[in-house]
Amino acid sequence: MTFMKLLPLFAAGLLILALGAAADVSYHALDQPTPMFPNGRQTARHQELESVFGHDGQRAHLVTLTGMVLTVAGVMQRGLVRRES
Repeated sequence: MTFMKLLPLFAAGLLILALGAAADVSYHALDQPTPMFPNGRQTARHQELESVFGHDGQRAHLVTLTGMVLTVAGVMQRGLVRRES
């Protein structure tokens, strides 16, 4: 089964989940401590990250959660469609 043959809700959930997971990993990877800034909270870079990803990456977490919910809804829809057939 190819990605295009999946149910639209399930496919949308997987796509949003992948985008959210990439954003989440990016936020946490870019906010790591460096020898110059051992606490990991470099003022300019941290403010830039928070303007994109929200406070402590909350926007990225919400996108990931939305993708998870849509994926589960797509799985449930798939089960209901099979059950009706």
